[in-house]
Amino acid sequence: MKPWSEQAPALRFFVRGVARSQGSKIGLGRLRKDGRPYAVMVEAGGGALKAWRADVKQAASVELGDALPTPRDVGLRVEMTFFMPRPQSQTRAERLRRFVTKSPDLDKLERAVLDALTAVVWVDDSQVAEVDKRKVYADDMPPGVNVTVAVLEGLKEVVLERIGDGGSSS
Repeated sequence: MKPWSEQAPALRFFVRGVARSQGSKIGLGRLRKDGRPYAVMVEAGGGALKAWRADVKQAASVELGDALPTPRDVGLRVEMTFFMPRPQSQTRAERLRRFVTKSPDLDKLERAVLDALTAVVWVDDSQVAEVDKRKVYADDMPPGVNVTVAVLEGLKEVVLERIGDGGSSS
């Protein structure tokens, strides 16, 4: 069995459902049998987040078949488009907008998807070196997320400059 990245240039799939965000944790205080306190950290998303991550994992697994995750030394690019349900009450200006500018935060939606795909699509989500993401209203399709994962072929040369110094090194 080979990794999927050796069999196809990209992996594409759609996960149907309302995307859930991940990121906030809640500390719950508990008492040991001897009465001493301790804290337990749990995801704020609860059961809905767990179900969403399971849906993401399932959709990727169906698309992958029996292919293995991409090896740890392979860099990946991920593109995600989240299709969010439009609220029933919006102003006229809000109804004209295509992009979602309300919660949930895009980075927390991304985190839930990336974590769900660990050990399925890649060994560790640290392999994701490039991400393109957006959230739009699901006016003409069901809510969910389109995911595309591709191998970064030979790193493109990137020149980073500090703003204001014209890139000089002195």
